[in-house]
Amino acid sequence: MPIDYVKLAGVATRLIGENGREVLLKRQSQTLADPARPWGPSATTGGSSVPVTAVFLDPERRQTTSGDIQPSAQLEEFKRVRVLIAASEAGLPAEVGPDWYIEDGARRLEIVISRPVKPGGLLLYYDIEARV
Repeated sequence: MPIDYVKLAGVATRLIGENGREVLLKRQSQTLADPARPWGPSATTGGSSVPVTAVFLDPERRQTTSGDIQPSAQLEEFKRVRVLIAASEAGLPAEVGPDWYIEDGARRLEIVISRPVKPGGLLLYYDIEARV
């Protein structure tokens, strides 16, 4: 018996809608200040903003990392949170990656990893890991 992925997409959308809250998925556009000198500084211009409903899981899991494994390395502590966004959201881009971020009220969450859950070629939702 084949699996009805369209029905699963509907279930994912319904559950995220019932249990989530409205946030903004944003991306700033980067343009070269001087196209004749591409090595020069870039400028931030406008960008994209999409209102979405998101479910937050694992609220603010702490992690520690270091850029290298030297004894004198500086450890960096940060918090991560897992976020689910339904794929049926209007205006949602085909790809959500580290160049996007989530604006949740006054908080800005930088997207570290975005995993599209896409069985049978049908995108159900994005499973995102974001840095607080």
